[in-house]
Amino acid sequence: MRQALAAVFLALSILVVYSASFLGGSFLWDDEQFIVKNAHVQSGNVAQLFHEDLVAGAGGVSNFYRPFQALTHMADYYCYGLDPMWHRITSVLLLALAGIALLAVNRRMHNSLLLSFLVTLLFMLHPLLVFTGGYISGRGDTLVLLFLCISYLLLDTSYVGALVAGVLALCSKETAVMWPAFLACAQLAEGRRLGWKKLFMPAAISGGYVVLRLTVLNFKNTLNFYDSENPLTAHVVYRIATYVSTLPQSLKIWFWPTDLHHERFLPLQVNLLEPQVLLGFLVLGLFLGTFFYAKSIRGGALWYILATLPTSNCIAVINALFFDHWFIVPGVGLCWMCLGAARYVRVAQVVVGGALIAVLPFTMDQQHVWREPRALFERILQFEPNNGRALNNLAMNMADDESEEAERLLLRALQSGVPFHHMHHNLGMIYLKRKQFEVAIASFQRSVALEPRAYYSYTKLAVCLLELRRYSEAQSNVDLSMAIFPTDEAQELGAQIERSLL
Repeated sequence: MRQALAAVFLALSILVVYSASFLGGSFLWDDEQFIVKNAHVQSGNVAQLFHEDLVAGAGGVSNFYRPFQALTHMADYYCYGLDPMWHRITSVLLLALAGIALLAVNRRMHNSLLLSFLVTLLFMLHPLLVFTGGYISGRGDTLVLLFLCISYLLLDTSYVGALVAGVLALCSKETAVMWPAFLACAQLAEGRRLGWKKLFMPAAISGGYVVLRLTVLNFKNTLNFYDSENPLTAHVVYRIATYVSTLPQSLKIWFWPTDLHHERFLPLQVNLLEPQVLLGFLVLGLFLGTFFYAKSIRGGALWYILATLPTSNCIAVINALFFDHWFIVPGVGLCWMCLGAARYVRVAQVVVGGALIAVLPFTMDQQHVWREPRALFERILQFEPNNGRALNNLAMNMADDESEEAERLLLRALQSGVPFHHMHHNLGMIYLKRKQFEVAIASFQRSVALEPRAYYSYTKLAVCLLELRRYSEAQSNVDLSMAIFPTDEAQELGAQIERSLL
């Protein structure tokens, strides 16, 4: 009864605190590709979600295979259309469910219900969790956390149910490939002996998932997100050194979350003897060493390290070195370490309660950041002034009302060292609105040179060429656009060209 009341209070606390996320919030960042412009999510064709990547419905190609997450977006769309408030409410409700499941898991780790509750509440209301609770497209982490916890809770009572939950986690986000490790580490954290027989099927299913991702579900080179060789892809020592150097920073964002921001820049490490790398090896050694010298916290410590491997760049090379949200699910290990180390319960309760009070202002601030696009981009640029993606997105956010400032930001983004094709496309859109067709054509051509599948740039090229009465060139670009991803706009342009030729 007391645990049920604690679960209700936990869920209500999450709903109240995160209400700031959905009241007046907008779609932002990846929401456009995941939801707003995703024809597959809006089609109602569930089967399509399970054999294509997450952004295929928006005309893109990615390594993201998250059919269950896409299914939740489809359900939101059919219930609420494109009202972002209700999509955000779904994310918070899912976060509350994940919190209840995590509380049930954490309760097994310590005999004090109050301490288990406070540790879970601190985790769920930590500002880092705003990425998954206050950002619609970030709900993949919530779903993984929810289904991993459910799988562990059902492991002894409903083995089939535990397997189903694990499969749903795998269908929610790629990092769930560590599902068997989660079950093993949770058993260690609970002080149980490893049940190897019960871990066999989860390991086999995860192995099968890996095989599928490398074959029939390999949409864009699953193990390498880059299209060309670079120092990160070419040198495994660089990848190891860089991964190890991120571990101290990952702990910092949990214990001192004063500078949380998306698109964080960390340098590529090329020397194993750099101070930051050596500090990382110290952290790695301390965490892995718990297996031998600190049995009470070893399960949590091992999970924190193992859960970071999918995003470590040591296995699959990802087109980023560090994202704050990569450490949300690994952070469960910190909960278990806290519970395992709590010998003096009352002292631990006071410390955790004090930490909860301390982080809440940062949580509220993060919700403001993740509510509106402009606030998010300006926050990133506050810490990363030369971040090309943030400059590009901020420019497009102000393009309608402040086109000259938007143009300046895009030109600055192009000088940032990472020329995304979107920058050229968006610059072309500004020139198109000004009716500077020749300059716009040059920008759209640079866009398709960088990304040949940018169907929207071919479409806008056709618009410019039609205005200049270069009909055959316009028709060629319409044909290219339709061949990549048919849209109503391209089809209508084709009809306009036909009428112009009559």
